[in-house]
Amino acid sequence: MLGRAWAVIGAVIGIVGAITGVISIWPIITANASGLDDLRLTATPYPETATEWALPVGSDLTTYPGAGAEGCTEDRQQWLEANATQIHRSLLIDMRNVADSGPMLSVSDVRIEGERYPHGETTVLVVCDPATTPPQPLEAAMLDASSGSSVAVFSAEAYGIQQEGLPDLPVTWNLAPGETGLVVLRVGSAVGYDGALTATVVDAGRTTDVEVAVEGIDALAAPALVELGQVHLRAGSALTCIDERDPEAVCDAAILVAGG
Repeated sequence: MLGRAWAVIGAVIGIVGAITGVISIWPIITANASGLDDLRLTATPYPETATEWALPVGSDLTTYPGAGAEGCTEDRQQWLEANATQIHRSLLIDMRNVADSGPMLSVSDVRIEGERYPHGETTVLVVCDPATTPPQPLEAAMLDASSGSSVAVFSAEAYGIQQEGLPDLPVTWNLAPGETGLVVLRVGSAVGYDGALTATVVDAGRTTDVEVAVEGIDALAAPALVELGQVHLRAGSALTCIDERDPEAVCDAAILVAGG
């Protein structure tokens, strides 16, 4: 009887051991190694509260509804709808490597691929935000989309490392499995363009061009912007001129819109 009991106990221990072994190796079996299919690369207009508009140089500003509350009110939004073209210059790029293991995925050469229109109209960027105070300035990457070969860069000067002959720093992001990255991107151009936001991804030595889906937008298109939009107007009780390269700089809205 005792021998039979020990035999049962031994069988149970063997079964439990087998189950434990299966459980312990299950994460290894089900883990996915890092690859292009594990990259989630998307973009959204930024910030969510604001809209951006391209106002033709030479526009009549005397009809702008400046009286009343601060911020970009409904009547000012309507004025922009009637006098300008909505564009999407500022984007938040979200990068995620959702793999469990494997090599890094490298994202670089962020650019606009598509058509250029060098003979179109020139416009001034106008930012319409219901918020009554400008958002805290963020260090963003800049993409001069005037050429299909231009890629997004971080300003070397902004990071305090500019030396004579040192170029700006191309946006490159290395994502290990499970890592994420966020980049604010501002797109401007000296010519009109219509195309797709595109990045180059390196996966285990293989290079692939990937289109970055922008939420709610089929294609990115904009006319030429004065100063690539870095000098622009903010809509409120007045059209306030802002130089995002130097918040302390003084600029004049009327002169900017006149093309001066």
